[in-house]
Amino acid sequence: ANQEYVAAEPMFAKVSIWREQRYGSENLDTLSSVMSLADLRQNVGRLEEAVALVKWVHERLVKSLGRENPETLKCSNNWACMLEELGKPKEAQELYQEVYDALQERLGPDDPETLTAANGLASVLEAQGKVGEAEALYRRVLEGFEARLGAAHPDTLGSMYNL
Repeated sequence: ANQEYVAAEPMFAKVSIWREQRYGSENLDTLSSVMSLADLRQNVGRLEEAVALVKWVHERLVKSLGRENPETLKCSNNWACMLEELGKPKEAQELYQEVYDALQERLGPDDPETLTAANGLASVLEAQGKVGEAEALYRRVLEGFEARLGAAHPDTLGSMYNL
């Protein structure tokens, strides 16, 4: 699969450049193309390049849609994941916290999206040795998924594993 990603990269880059030239850098189709290019670069191990692209997209989403727009939050979450993978847990924690707080406010504490964001936050807290905070959040995620999706759902089972 890695070679397929490598082969596809020039096409993704061309589409991103074309869309930016044709529609502008704040157009949602342009930003979607750049996010796809970032995902592709992440998948082939070019994580720092991917992070730079996601940061670029994030800045434009915040400017055009606002910080708490679902697309911006999704981008923030992806950026946090990449930062965590890069070994930058404090930066990742800030973004995860921002996403988690916004989703709690917008969707409620038991929404699966909110619980998924809480799981990301718990993961980065655990990585920083903040085990007590992480455990409390993992428990919250498990209880939420169990109540919302049932004990046998893959998200619930994944939460059990994390805890």
